Amino acid sequence: LLTSGTTGKPKGVPRTPRMRSAVGVWVTILDRTRLTAGSRISVAMPMFHGLGLGMLMFTLGLGGTILTSRHFDAEAALAQASLHRADAFTAVPVVLARILDLPPAVRARNPVPALRVVMSSGDRLDPSLAQRFMDSYGDILYNGYGSTEVGIGALATPADLREAPETVGKPVAGCPVRIFDDNDQPVGPHVTGRVFVGGELAAEGYTGGGAKATFNNMTSTGDMGYLDESGRLFIVGRSDDMIISGGENVYPRAVENALAEHPDVADNAVVGVTDERFGHRLAAYVVPRSGSDIDEKALREYLEGRVSRFEQPRDIHLLDSLPRNPAGKVLRKELPG
Repeated sequence: LLTSGTTGKPKGVPRTPRMRSAVGVWVTILDRTRLTAGSRISVAMPMFHGLGLGMLMFTLGLGGTILTSRHFDAEAALAQASLHRADAFTAVPVVLARILDLPPAVRARNPVPALRVVMSSGDRLDPSLAQRFMDSYGDILYNGYGSTEVGIGALATPADLREAPETVGKPVAGCPVRIFDDNDQPVGPHVTGRVFVGGELAAEGYTGGGAKATFNNMTSTGDMGYLDESGRLFIVGRSDDMIISGGENVYPRAVENALAEHPDVADNAVVGVTDERFGHRLAAYVVPRSGSDIDEKALREYLEGRVSRFEQPRDIHLLDSLPRNPAGKVLRKELPG
């Protein structure tokens, strides 16, 4: 498989098929979703992506029917799921947002009464998007967490997302999740550290050389996060996304989640940029909803009290759209300076 290449060129990640390692993932998905043999599953994402390929294999394993198309279109995907009475729908979060943004009349003429599982993964799922989607289509949304290098590590159920909207769920069978500090020591609940995933799904390295950090037969995902008392995993951001602003560790994700809750914000991304005075600062890129007259001043006023002083973005750019790759992830290197 190839990594997403959101910050550079995609890297090749060779995988050695191990049926035993896949069984734990499939058992977890079946146990939490209650999908059965013969299910009709829409795969509304590229099959070169780990989730797309995984759901393709999963559907074949169930002797099910795969619903897909060469190019994604929100209305066409929803119509296909409606016409063929899809049991499940697989997509990255931006696809869910585009479905919710369809005109009410379009969604009304494409009902999905058979749909009982929507599997989201591959990118950050805004808590507000998860709540809006379930308010519209029922408590059928599941959020998977993982990476090309480690496979899948956790899966959140609708109940998890209602109770703790920012969680990515509990570990899947055979893939333990641990949080380690910078000295490779395990940390307790609610203590942020480096996220490591174990199990046989992890790759050994990249085709061009190098590999993710490993410790105790577990592989780093490159994310920072923590576990709660229930064993649910929360991601606070990528380790390489963290910036130090005014002596404080700052992650863009908290600001992205806050902006996503604004009713006039259709999409957003927040990144760290160099700052002569503070070392680094956050820059926000915001896509207003169609017909909105939201401006930079209004967004700054909105963020006051919702994020800390150190998390306030110094720059706010209004864009028509965010650059994304075919898998739906934001290409941060292509954001305007």
